[in-house]
Amino acid sequence: TDVATLGLIDTEPIDITGRTGIFEVDASLDLPPQVSVSGSESVRVTLHVAPDQGARTVQAGLVLISTEPHLAYSVPASSVLVTLAGMLPVLAAMDPGALLATVSVAGLEAGRHELEVVVEAPPGMTLQAVEPSVVEVVVSDAPVLQITPAPLPTPSPGPSVDADPIGIEPSPGPFPSP
Repeated sequence: TDVATLGLIDTEPIDITGRTGIFEVDASLDLPPQVSVSGSESVRVTLHVAPDQGARTVQAGLVLISTEPHLAYSVPASSVLVTLAGMLPVLAAMDPGALLATVSVAGLEAGRHELEVVVEAPPGMTLQAVEPSVVEVVVSDAPVLQITPAPLPTPSPGPSVDADPIGIEPSPGPFPSP
């Protein structure tokens, strides 16, 4: 076989189980029949192993921040859809319940407001999309609760002084002397 027609020579399979990052290994050449090399039949190979990348869409609870106690807030949705990108093992391990979408209502007066939804991507992930990315928040004055105390009941007339409260009547007759 003419060396010029070979083009490339493969190596024997390299086990990368549990390996990530950049590392070097010595690998044996997988030579075609009737081909031999002078010197070593192994080469030093540099590998870069990274988990597959992907995306995951999850539902995130919508939370209003910087609310004022004298105002009431209304939002049409309680959650948004968030798409995150990253390495598949990181995406698979993510707890969707820990992901929050926030809307700041700081300084708003009564009325309708179109506000941006903010999501902070967890470590190892990047934010790709938030749907909807803007929500309408209706701000109104909070109703004031007025508490009127109930009237106290009028006391009923108690027993007369002459009446015996437990229904015992004195017995007539002589009493033993002490």
